Amino acid sequence: MITRCSVCGIELDKEAVEPEKTDLTVSDITVVLGQTVKALVGTNSTGELTYKVENEEIATVDSEGVIRGVNYGSTTVTVALAAKENWEAKEATFTVNVRPQPTVIWQLRDEGAGTMVVRWRTIEGVDGVQFAYATDADFTDAKYSVWTASNTQRRYGLEYATYYVKARTFVVGEDGKRIYSTWCTPKSVSLSRYLEAPAVMTCDVKSNGSVAFAVAPSAKAEGYQISYDNGTEVKTSSSATANFTRKLGTGSFAVAVRAYAYAEDGKYYSDWTPVGTVNVQ
Repeated sequence: MITRCSVCGIELDKEAVEPEKTDLTVSDITVVLGQTVKALVGTNSTGELTYKVENEEIATVDSEGVIRGVNYGSTTVTVALAAKENWEAKEATFTVNVRPQPTVIWQLRDEGAGTMVVRWRTIEGVDGVQFAYATDADFTDAKYSVWTASNTQRRYGLEYATYYVKARTFVVGEDGKRIYSTWCTPKSVSLSRYLEAPAVMTCDVKSNGSVAFAVAPSAKAEGYQISYDNGTEVKTSSSATANFTRKLGTGSFAVAVRAYAYAEDGKYYSDWTPVGTVNVQ
């Protein structure tokens, strides 16, 4: 713009206004197949924003920056910010990942003897679920397991510790590679040495002063211990099986049974069954 000095009349160039520095920030996003999500765009300009997706077979984007997942895979979206007044034009690109719907863990429990049970929400249209479990919340030394058969999984032979567990669904792409959802929110469970007490105990008195005992097998049990008390002396005996015979002698005996299993530091037990009475002639 040209101006004239009011004193001498000489024409002068008016200093041009410097354009403002334009900020345009974007973030990569994940969208579930068939669902929509708004593009994450930030700017200090009031210029018009336009969006263009590289591969519309993977995702589409409208004029408002709403992205829809069309097929599994990844593509890019370019955001163009138009110049306005003293704001410069600018472009930025971000990645869109179209993924399966994630699952949630709805049950995580201790089953005793170093076993945990994981149950999760079934998601239609996926090929399986991958789990990560670790003894630290950051999953630094996590172990992984894939499950495709049902919505329940048991992990055996674990340490007696607190475990953190998370899960994600996957589909297998045309190239044979897995396409994963995002991880679900982790849950935790503390594993104990708990054993279920035998559910049933029956006693069959024999003619020679012996008694045949039978108990309903306890999950994870490696053997059973019986206690019999004749009022003056308490004795115990062990068996590796749920059916066993012991010679008690004659008299009235209070009897109970409990299960046991082995750990690195020794044997541990379930609770006793309710006490029953056996009369031996």
